[in-house]
Amino acid sequence: MRNAAPELALGVRLSADSEAAEAIAPELAGLVDYLSIALGDSSTYRGSTGIVPPPPVEESAIAGFAAPFRVGPPLIATSRIVDPAAADRLIADRVADAVGMTRALITDPDLPRKTRDGHAGDVLRCIGCNTCIAHYHAAIPIACAQNPRTGRELAWTPVRAARRQRVAVVGGGPAGMAAAAEARAAGHDVVLYESRIRLGGQVELAGAAPGHAELATSLLRNYERLLEGVDVRLGEHVEEPPDADAVILATGARPYVPDLPLSEGLSTAWDVLRGSRPDGRRVVVADWGGDASGLDASELLAASGYQVALAVGSAAFGESLHAYQRNLYAARLYRAGIEVWHHLELTAWEGGRARFTNIFAPELEAVMEADALVLALGRVPVRDLEVQGALEAGDRLSPRSLEEAILEGSLAGRSFA
Repeated sequence: MRNAAPELALGVRLSADSEAAEAIAPELAGLVDYLSIALGDSSTYRGSTGIVPPPPVEESAIAGFAAPFRVGPPLIATSRIVDPAAADRLIADRVADAVGMTRALITDPDLPRKTRDGHAGDVLRCIGCNTCIAHYHAAIPIACAQNPRTGRELAWTPVRAARRQRVAVVGGGPAGMAAAAEARAAGHDVVLYESRIRLGGQVELAGAAPGHAELATSLLRNYERLLEGVDVRLGEHVEEPPDADAVILATGARPYVPDLPLSEGLSTAWDVLRGSRPDGRRVVVADWGGDASGLDASELLAASGYQVALAVGSAAFGESLHAYQRNLYAARLYRAGIEVWHHLELTAWEGGRARFTNIFAPELEAVMEADALVLALGRVPVRDLEVQGALEAGDRLSPRSLEEAILEGSLAGRSFA
């Protein structure tokens, strides 16, 4: 490389949690203009998770691995550096000479300018959901769940309303918050109704578990700023069409309960996330295997002292989750002593005995003894309120990912310009 392009700055990227990389770094010191370090490697499931580590991996996770690579050349460090103040501290403390903040800049490309101008509080914070890396792994354009403008910069220009309207948004989950924020940014008077006493919907609910605690906190902090000027009405259940020029319905979903023989001792993963705990000691969690609700409930129950068996009705648990998130869930569940049973579909709960069939070989039955059954079998739309001419977004239409819900809500909020 030196011979081919001697005018270029030449550096080497190393895996900072690799013993081999640590050993080779001093040998590279006199050969390169800089070293660049990150966590992880692609050769194993566990190693790959470190490449773009999601929460609950701690912020600035690279910091504790940097010292062995301080061998002379300038050092660039990256891995879970999401906060500009934390980035400044890493440089001031000589942990590194420069830092990489890839996901933080995908979320808010204006992060450096806002921080430089003294407006760090206006930075749209990365929530660590890994939607961006999921797009990359799917070989489709990079996007951001939190910021729908990312990847749409040419088309997603600011809009201003030609006529100021009163816009009512019903539902304070991700789709509703996004709709209210966009409508307000367009210049409308916006009222956001949420039947619960906190915003966030299923994200706020999932924030009770380790896998989503930081995501929920960061998302809600972002919307505290984005919803400035919106009339937010918590604890208001809307039963009649609101008095408004335009209405957006983002009423979300409820847990799906199948039409099966089901007896006492039954609850849902959402009940567990809200703080409810079943009677007895042994609990079976019947999980359809797509989202994280059953995994979160299992983790919380195990932490509360229950003996937990997770029966997953898919090829692998958490199939809609990005691989790096799923890998971390697997590590935590196994370390918590949770039994994981694969490829099982619930057929009956007999109050002490859960019956399942194999999804691939339905003639095969599995029976589990338990004191309680927790259902995590997906969700269905809540459509109790109908308003003629209203726009709809999020889970009210059908189960959505966080990215899809925020995008749909944002598009709805922009539509009245």
